[in-house]
Amino acid sequence: MKINLTGWKAAGVLVAIGGVALVKLGMRSDALGTEGVDAIERWLAVESSRDALPAMQGALTSGSAEELSRMTEELLQRRFEVLALNAHGISDDIVVRVEYKSQRSATDDEVRVRFFRMSYSPVAGWRVGAETTKLGYYLAIF
Repeated sequence: MKINLTGWKAAGVLVAIGGVALVKLGMRSDALGTEGVDAIERWLAVESSRDALPAMQGALTSGSAEELSRMTEELLQRRFEVLALNAHGISDDIVVRVEYKSQRSATDDEVRVRFFRMSYSPVAGWRVGAETTKLGYYLAIF
């Protein structure tokens, strides 16, 4: 089967493809709101806690109560500030680009960029499904 697109047919197909692309871009979910940002901050906090567990276990087995207390206090004071959030995809299944800063200490000014796949449920709200790649973020446009 051979399709021959010339003249007005080709122009119509190009307009249709452009229209679909514009609609998909317009359906990007920029309305994550505070609930989406909170979900990302919780994900980052849990991930940060998981990374600290081996060191805490070592302090626990060595019997160093003051070291364990210091590590626990530091872990509880970790906060993440989301600086920018951009989303690609349809409204309930999106890929977000997150720029954030960890507020571990006053000198930690490094801005990090990560990509997450998120979904929305009327019951559970916004949920972070998994971390994804930069390529996955840009492919979610289509």
